Amino acid sequence: MTLPGARARATVGVAIAFAALVAAGCSTAPPLGTKGPPHGGTLRVVVPPQPGAPPSYIPPDKTTLDWLQQNSYTDAAELLRCCLGRTLLSYVGRPTNLGGAELRPDLATSFDVSSDGLTWTFHIRSGLHYAPPMQHTDITAGDFVRALQRAARVGPGVPYYSAIVGFDDYAGGKAQSIAGLETPDMHTLVVHLSVAQGDFGYRMSLAYVVPLPPSPADPSAPYGIATGHDDGDGFFIVSSGPYMLAGSDKLDFSAAPAKQTGAAGVVPGNSVTLVRNPSWRAADDPLRPAYVDRIVITYGMTLRQAATAVMDGHEDITLVVAPPPQVPPDIIRWYQANPSRGRVVIEPRDSIRYISMNLATPPFDDIHVRRAVAFALDRTAIEDAFGGAVDGTVIGHLAPDSLEDNALINYDPYRSANEQTRLLKARQEMAQSRYDSKHAGSCDAAVCQHVVAPALTTPQTPAAMADVVRTELAQIGIHLDITLKRGPAFFNQVGTPMTDPAMALFWGWIQDYPSGSDYFVLLYSAQNIQSPVGFNPSLLGATPSELHDWGYTVTSVPSVQDRMDECLPLVGSRQTACWTAFDEYMMEKIVPAVPFVSESYIEIVPPRLVAYSYDQFVGVPALDQIALAR
Repeated sequence: MTLPGARARATVGVAIAFAALVAAGCSTAPPLGTKGPPHGGTLRVVVPPQPGAPPSYIPPDKTTLDWLQQNSYTDAAELLRCCLGRTLLSYVGRPTNLGGAELRPDLATSFDVSSDGLTWTFHIRSGLHYAPPMQHTDITAGDFVRALQRAARVGPGVPYYSAIVGFDDYAGGKAQSIAGLETPDMHTLVVHLSVAQGDFGYRMSLAYVVPLPPSPADPSAPYGIATGHDDGDGFFIVSSGPYMLAGSDKLDFSAAPAKQTGAAGVVPGNSVTLVRNPSWRAADDPLRPAYVDRIVITYGMTLRQAATAVMDGHEDITLVVAPPPQVPPDIIRWYQANPSRGRVVIEPRDSIRYISMNLATPPFDDIHVRRAVAFALDRTAIEDAFGGAVDGTVIGHLAPDSLEDNALINYDPYRSANEQTRLLKARQEMAQSRYDSKHAGSCDAAVCQHVVAPALTTPQTPAAMADVVRTELAQIGIHLDITLKRGPAFFNQVGTPMTDPAMALFWGWIQDYPSGSDYFVLLYSAQNIQSPVGFNPSLLGATPSELHDWGYTVTSVPSVQDRMDECLPLVGSRQTACWTAFDEYMMEKIVPAVPFVSESYIEIVPPRLVAYSYDQFVGVPALDQIALAR
């Protein structure tokens, strides 16, 4: 998922001690299987709007959860994962180092994959029921078929599930059912794929596959209780999780959709209230302790208002979908000076900022130039301008660590002990380039003058970052013509092959789910050079004819498709290891980009929260893992 608009902040003055928190995290959820903290109470959550959004950013003509989910708002993803919408496979609401990126059984007890990777069989827990008013309705395999049918026809889920046999035909109205879905019995779902996808389990953990019970008015309705609510079914969610929307027990699905009244617990533009689901049993849910009895989510405050509300005790926790810092810098400093009032918790946000290079534009068609750039850039100085060790940590590889089970957390092939060594290595690489005719460590070719380099600029990405890059690359003879561009203008230029610049500064990518199959393919597969779901400004994999048609003089660029194809069918830890090796190969042999920072998620945890955890999958606090003092 590409990062929209503003994703960074200016420098924050905080103690060096916080750097240790960035690396180690600081969640306090108890070990799995332990009795844990006390249950009960009302958790008060405040959700500020994304940067640039108006204070009341939930449109009055849309239903809250569905609209937020389809517009990639993380708060809805967390409400579904933690509380309302269990899926076949899911996550435990912890950081990576505590297993938070590990895919686990949820509504499924287990799954099997055929030897050719084309058939996935999910075994669904028996004896589970939905929340009121459907507390007598079993959760069965057909409910997931309805969810996938709705994803095909109504939701934006086609890119995730197109490999299911017949999915695209159903989405396009060419078939009356999805041929690749079978339900041999009530608690078995068999999915047939047209191509092996080792990450298919991750795809089945997404909120598009939250089960949909049948409609009492018409059991044959293709979307079950969501039928007739194509504009959004957020008011009408019947929970499969530990909580339900307040008032959803009064929903009447026997009425025509237009005459149905939504749950009173959803107030668009204002709040969402969750209460206990009496059908949920802790013994049947291995992932969610669900400590509190009630959750009230309030929308519309600014970041400062939200942080102040927590400070004053009016709210318990913020849930922020914006880039760091999620807490105003002066408030961070206040908590630093008053640790008894709350602690600062910093976790990785799974969002990588980097500088990309167009491999079809000289001088970046030369691997030695790209390596020289990687050595020359002072990434620590860029990070300092970005916001320092609180807002993010310097990273030495392309993908978030959670995608690789933290295997590369200390890997950085371009790290140097000091500035002199870093510049020496950069010049040694440049001296091997055909653009350094004197082999003196500095590009002396005309193509190294006036190199076009737009920089994504927002109030959170200061011009000082561009100044660092300009100064560092000038030392190896690359002179950038940097233009500061805001979101749409930047992405329109970078995302089009004909206008793709030589270098693009400070943009980033965030994972949709913790698998390299999602992350790397969208960024580096040739099929995504002009795809609406991907973004490949390096032009890796472009064919000679495409390069000619787009007006490039460079006749060939590398392709890594064969290596991606080796990873894609693998399942579980084998695929994770494959993508980890792929990341190393890209950093050492291809160098399409120079990552400089892994963004952080910053939270203030007041003492009244006796348990707290960070949900690595979603990238926000795990609401089901928070417990309150009695």
